[in-house]
Amino acid sequence: METVNRKPYISVIITAHNRKEFLKEAIQSALNQTLERSNYEILVIKNFKDEEIDRIIEQNGIKNIFTRDESTIGEDLALGIEKSEGDVLCFLDDDLFFPEKLQTVFNKFKKYDELSYFHNGAYFIDEKGNSIKFWIEELDQDLVFKEIKSLDQLLKLIGYGLFFNMSSISVKKNKISPYLNELKLISTNPDVFMFFISVYQEPRMFILSREKLTKYRVHQSSSVFIGTDEKDLARNKIEFWYKSIRSNGIIYEIIKKDKFLAPIIDYHIIKNKFFIHLYGERINISIIEIFKYINYAIKEKDLKEYIDAFYHISLILLSKIFYEKIVIYYRRRNFMYLKRKYEYYINK
Repeated sequence: METVNRKPYISVIITAHNRKEFLKEAIQSALNQTLERSNYEILVIKNFKDEEIDRIIEQNGIKNIFTRDESTIGEDLALGIEKSEGDVLCFLDDDLFFPEKLQTVFNKFKKYDELSYFHNGAYFIDEKGNSIKFWIEELDQDLVFKEIKSLDQLLKLIGYGLFFNMSSISVKKNKISPYLNELKLISTNPDVFMFFISVYQEPRMFILSREKLTKYRVHQSSSVFIGTDEKDLARNKIEFWYKSIRSNGIIYEIIKKDKFLAPIIDYHIIKNKFFIHLYGERINISIIEIFKYINYAIKEKDLKEYIDAFYHISLILLSKIFYEKIVIYYRRRNFMYLKRKYEYYINK
């Protein structure tokens, strides 16, 4: 006899704040799954009404949840999680799922009862849907970790996008639910929150998969390519880094006693402070923070990171004497670098 009103195992939370351009396509990708529809639900969290989109949502049994215009990404996600029924949470914004995405997530979490966090690979596309190259390194095989053994272990995985892109992340709901008040305070990089909070608690099992189950849409207005000129870039970048410091600070307060996780968040906070200072807004950087920055760079055991760390430290020290000249140099150099980087990606 068929079970009536069976609880979905997976909840797909789609967020669209002031961005409706790609929402229909995102919803369709979540509907067009090989996984049986009764095994998952879809929730759309948005701050606008649209007759066509709302009709699609209603016709397909999707939960249509409205949020405030002033809400943060963390508030939108927390609202979706509160309204969700699944044991596993998947996230989507203006990216796309491949048809086998949810079936793969379903299989992984059913196979590994202790799995807390799953991150799949992605193809990268521009705003028109064209394939582009991106900075994430590709894995040769799936990496399955039943525990966190060292700081070095985690640092080596960052280049593979360990906590990059919400649309590649799936987590156990019971890991995130106790921290919804903290999530509501997150204004940027919620993907970082999802990873660190998921693996902070036992069991700490996580998988970094090579399977490309998501199409990640790279926007020229994203945090990677913010700005149309040097001043615009500096203003937007500084605002973004301050938000990152605040969001990472919230995460740090939760995990600060964890000897493996806390140093990574601390490292990113220090790094953001360096960037703010070099982009033209003086900020106090202590000698202790400089030594921590060097230490973390060494632990990554990556020559590029090592060189990059000493480059930034040299600029920080020189800025104590030639601050305005260093700021002009750094802004110009990075604006040209990001401009070339974006042109490279869209032309690949």
